Amino acid sequence: MPRFVKELFIGEGSFGTVYSGVWFGNDGNNLKVALKFENKPSTENEHSQLRHEYKVYKELHQHGKVPGFAKQLYFGPSSNGTNGNLLILELLGPSLSQLLDRCNGTFNLKTVLQIADQTLKRLESLHSRNIIHRDIKPDNFCLGLHDNQIYCLDLGLATLYISKTSNKHKPYCDHKSLVGTPRYASINAHDGIRYGRRDDLMSLSYMLIFLLKGSLPWQGVKISDKVKKYNQISHLKKTITPSKLCEDIPQEFAKLLQYCKDLKYDDKPNYLYLRNMFRDLYEANNYHLCNNNYWCWQKDGDESSDQEIEAIHTSNEVTFNDDCNKLKRKKSFNDVIVNDNKRIKR
Repeated sequence: MPRFVKELFIGEGSFGTVYSGVWFGNDGNNLKVALKFENKPSTENEHSQLRHEYKVYKELHQHGKVPGFAKQLYFGPSSNGTNGNLLILELLGPSLSQLLDRCNGTFNLKTVLQIADQTLKRLESLHSRNIIHRDIKPDNFCLGLHDNQIYCLDLGLATLYISKTSNKHKPYCDHKSLVGTPRYASINAHDGIRYGRRDDLMSLSYMLIFLLKGSLPWQGVKISDKVKKYNQISHLKKTITPSKLCEDIPQEFAKLLQYCKDLKYDDKPNYLYLRNMFRDLYEANNYHLCNNNYWCWQKDGDESSDQEIEAIHTSNEVTFNDDCNKLKRKKSFNDVIVNDNKRIKR
């Protein structure tokens, strides 16, 4: 059993709770970590989401640590009296959702283009390991503690899209349950079609548009029946054209969304083409002549120091500890995660 000290409460999910802490290594080095405590299973056959997430991290890093993803450090009994499991990961900084709060709900174009470049690279790395994320959203991307690198996290809903038995792409099928966050879910996911790489990219498209505009048209849907509500969200996504959705922002974002819509189920996306499209836009706006390490959440145009990044992270942890609902950004029904028809509060 590892030796660690639990510090601040970070958040909670269907699996249990997350705390920051310090890991006391056998080599004398202390490491800041994230501690994910699992609730006690209600039945012996209940699926352990933490165990699944641990296996995904092992699969991801089996040939060496993949940049932009946390490293799993331990998985096993939590020994905290719950009889649940504990997953220990390296601690990361604030999420894009938390940073969005600091910027009054929107990021500027320069920052979103920098986010687009890094998040596309993260998805390419993840997909190259035969893994799809299935829950792309601002809460699941964050900064490192000591750099401006964007990390992809929360692999609890991730899965392989390549069959280990046949070594081929899993076959197309429908009648699947919606997995992920409805606000950012792909149209295919709403239609019950098995997830593929294209669906992670479509969710990323919606996320980038949201970061730049501050809202999406289907956020305000107010229908009490969840099936009807999801159907209405799906209807809006299908009827609002990419150009209409992006009419007040650069059309490169519409091109990204249309590109995702045109992909077939098992198509491999051209990640380099998409990154170059946004890099061309970046240079067209002369952002390459500015400080590439500057993001709009930083103060006075300076690079973020380690202390500043950690301060943002810590301030959100304290807020969460004092008032959990406040940090959840007044979640609407669209922010509920649906997995096998179960509602999971994030």
